[in-house]
Formats: sequence, structure tokens, C-alpha cells
Amino acid sequence: MKNRKLILAVISFASLIFPGVVHAELTNVDFTVLGSNTVDITTAVNPDGYTIGNVTFRYDDLGSGVDSASVDTLGIFGTTGGGLLFDFNYPATSLKFNFGLWGVQGAVSDAMFISFLMGGTEITNNLIAANNFEPYDPLNPSLGGSALGILDYSGLSFDQVAMYFSTDGTYFDVSDITYELAPRPQLAVAITNDEGEFVVMITVTGPSGSVTEIQRATDLVAGDWAPVGTVTNFTGSYTYSEPVSSPKAFFRTR
Repeated sequence: MKNRKLILAVISFASLIFPGVVHAELTNVDFTVLGSNTVDITTAVNPDGYTIGNVTFRYDDLGSGVDSASVDTLGIFGTTGGGLLFDFNYPATSLKFNFGLWGVQGAVSDAMFISFLMGGTEITNNLIAANNFEPYDPLNPSLGGSALGILDYSGLSFDQVAMYFSTDGTYFDVSDITYELAPRPQLAVAITNDEGEFVVMITVTGPSGSVTEIQRATDLVAGDWAPVGTVTNFTGSYTYSEPVSSPKAFFRTR
């Protein structure tokens, strides 16, 4: 009975010190850190793209060999023949930015096709219009101009976004990017008695669609963390269980 009490105390404490960050914050991508520099994010030239905070920006020329995109202090600018990719190192739940098509003759109803993915699987997509037309010369609109639009998404968690712009325009730009990361997983641990056998019950709450690895250690000082299970969180929460097998144990998610 003494060991069982110790197990309960240690595991309960572990659930307090490894819950993760609960509250997410709206983050603005600050391209001004580039100063006067310009970085080519075309994967054929720079496979690593460019990372600011939690997001890596890449551009796939789709094998054309001539399309490209780059980032500078104003945002992202490129040709419309390829695809723009945002890769998040942790799932997000919202994304907003301004975009424009350059070299068009008016508003464009299908200016951008955007796909939101989680773990490589598409969760939703949409066609976004650019209805605000600004001619290069207001006195001579036939010279063309730019069509401006806004992407404003909030919903299911995603970790990648792929965008394809209408080739009605020659160039595109993206600026004023903000996003909100999904809340970090919360981990709660309890002990149950299943017909005389003590079982550890670990309930993890986090972003739907996220993949979480549960790790266990028996010594926090030694840091002997080892994976005991990897689970895809389809519904927002799940429970992992295992028989009590040691006098003490600590759990965390990654």
C-alpha cells in the first residue's frame, strides 16, 4: 500500500508540471527583421526556405524553372506560375493576410486557391476573390493594375497551407500575415483500480488532427524519457492507459 500511495502522488504531480502552454496568442509575422535583405524562397534554389518564428515560407516553381518568389521587409513577392507554402512547426487555428495580383485588368473572382492541411491531409480548401481593383493609372485603367484580396481563416487546426494564384496576373504579393497557434496539449493523469490491477490513465486534450507522442521517465534528474505511444488526436482528446509497472513514473507529451 505504501508504494501505491507513492505512485499516485508522483503521477499526480507529473500532471501538474507537464500540462503544456494552455493559451494561444495571435502572432504577427515581422518581415522587418530582414532589413535591406531579400531571401529567395524558391525550393529549387533554397530548399530550406525562410523561417520566421513558427512558420517556414517556401515556393515551389512546379518544375517550370522560371517561376520564383522571395521575401523582403514588405512580405512575399513572386510569379503566379508556382505554389506558395507555409509550414508551421506547431498546429495553428487561424490565419489572416492581405494579398494582391499584379498585371490584371480588373477584379479576379478566383484570385487564389488555398488548401489547409494537417499531417499531409487536406482538411479544407477555398477560392478567394480579389475584388478591390487598383489601376496603375486611374486615368487609363486599360493599362491594368492590381487586384487586392484578404484571406481570413479560423477553424480546424492545420500545420501547412498551400496557395496557388490565378495566372490572370503576372505577379502576386502577400503581406500583413497573422496567425494563432492551437492551444498546447494538456495532460491529466490518474490511477484506476481495474479488478485489482492498478492502471495509469492519461488523458490528453489538444488540437484535433494533431499527432502526440507520450513519453515516460522514472527519474527526472536522469531525464530517461522514452516514448510509450504515439496517437493521432482525431476528436480533441484521447486517453492512453498502461498497467502500473514501477514505484514512480513521470509522463509528458511532445
